[in-house]
Amino acid sequence: MADKVIENNQVEIMGKIASEFEFSHQVFGEGFYLVDVLVKRLSDSEDCIPVMISERLVDITQDYIDEYIHVTGQFRSYNRHEEKKNRLVLSVFAREIEFVDEEDETMKTNQIFLDGFICLDTISGCVETVVMDYIIRDHDMDKFQKKKAYMERAAAYMNQKYGDGTIELTLKDSYYNMKEKLADHMYLIDIAKDAMKELGIEPIVVPIRGGTDGARLSYMGLPCPNLCTGGHNFHGKFEYITVQALERTTELLFTIVKKFEAGTLAGDR
Repeated sequence: MADKVIENNQVEIMGKIASEFEFSHQVFGEGFYLVDVLVKRLSDSEDCIPVMISERLVDITQDYIDEYIHVTGQFRSYNRHEEKKNRLVLSVFAREIEFVDEEDETMKTNQIFLDGFICLDTISGCVETVVMDYIIRDHDMDKFQKKKAYMERAAAYMNQKYGDGTIELTLKDSYYNMKEKLADHMYLIDIAKDAMKELGIEPIVVPIRGGTDGARLSYMGLPCPNLCTGGHNFHGKFEYITVQALERTTELLFTIVKKFEAGTLAGDR
């Protein structure tokens, strides 16, 4: 089980240290410290990523500001109580670090692979009843089914312990990973990648959660892979997209359509 935990939610980043080490907590005499790392996006804008580092990995008394660091580890989250509310803290837990002379553009850094999750979305209630809505997600169908089975076992356990009817569980599938329906239609991905290259856009193919409409259509028989839109900070109050990105996305869509038209006339599809 411990090995599985270590393998989950792997992260690799490289950037410039932007703060001093701030004490976070201690476990069995080992101190852990937070430090901010500025990580560049492909657009050259920067994100400030909090990195949790053990004092056994680095001398936390030294000043490393403006030095470049390569970090591999895990994406982690926890709730920190501040005054009268909890604050969700997201950070990278460093397992290995390496100081580098400067950013190496040839290194394939700034990657994150998140496994599925069970997330408490909303909770409401009164004296008699509490309603909790959870979201269950996973890229892998087998793991997705196991997470649903876990919820069923949890409900059964609570009913056995506190009496039948204590917990009422309702599971309703929303959408599935479209990859299973795209496996036999990978030419769609190839056409999109070719169109990007024609426009001078370097294609980056990564797993992504979301695309509800595309997922539903894929399972109805119309394969719909996700395409980039050029947006940033999705599903949050800081979500945005530039006019330039909108224009480039429009050019990409026109190029893809032209490639399909050419392929259809040639009898390729």
